[in-house]
Amino acid sequence: MLSGLNTTGHELGGTIGIAVFGTIAVAATGAIAGPAAAEGIGNAFLVAAIVAVGAGLVAVAALPRASRFLPKLRLSPQAMPMH
Repeated sequence: MLSGLNTTGHELGGTIGIAVFGTIAVAATGAIAGPAAAEGIGNAFLVAAIVAVGAGLVAVAALPRASRFLPKLRLSPQAMPMH
């Protein structure tokens, strides 16, 4: 069940991501094809990079530090959820 949920999230994320970044690319230049579209695609990649950096910063802030997490895992390996 978890694998199916993970796959569904992956597929939805990809679909929504293509729609959002495609919209950004077209909105930046108004062109769907040709040299002007390349500039719009560059803008979409810039937005994607900013989103990736933001997600990385959130992960650094939200995830536990290895120095606190690993000792707990060594004491109780069964505490680590596996699917």
